[in-house]
Amino acid sequence: MDTGFRSNLLLLPENGVAIAIMTNADFVGNKVLCEAILDIVLGEEVQYVKRSLASHLVKITITSGVEAAISEYTQIQQFSLERYLVHEGEFNAFAYMMLESGWLQEGISILELSIRLFPESSNLYNSLGEMYLLSGNRNLALQHYQKSIELDPNHKEGILKVNELLGVI
Repeated sequence: MDTGFRSNLLLLPENGVAIAIMTNADFVGNKVLCEAILDIVLGEEVQYVKRSLASHLVKITITSGVEAAISEYTQIQQFSLERYLVHEGEFNAFAYMMLESGWLQEGISILELSIRLFPESSNLYNSLGEMYLLSGNRNLALQHYQKSIELDPNHKEGILKVNELLGVI
């Protein structure tokens, strides 16, 4: 779910510059926007503002289906990944938005894609475990929770879920 209302304030008194950015969306790269605006104000060369890969793939998933999103991801990964803002948290947040909208399988697909980009993310594996559990697939849930704690042995939620699924507690 998009909670909105993010803001950034940049103050550079030595340059006589103040920049305030307020957005009503969680999935806007405020840092990227701040840097671009600051470059403009200071007369620097503006770097290309990247498009959110997670947002792009979610839109394709919704309009054209999971297979189209996977195909698009493959093309982007091969030819133009550097043009996109690739942020782990965005993929996770979009997957949960899909879950909350009743699109559980699509949320799972987004997480499966995100793990290709972030194979060392304990959090993404944990989220995928949760979604597989919600879908009724206890075996895949267990596998992903186990991978989550393999990557982060101190991940308390993952440990608890593995123990629950194995019937230890």
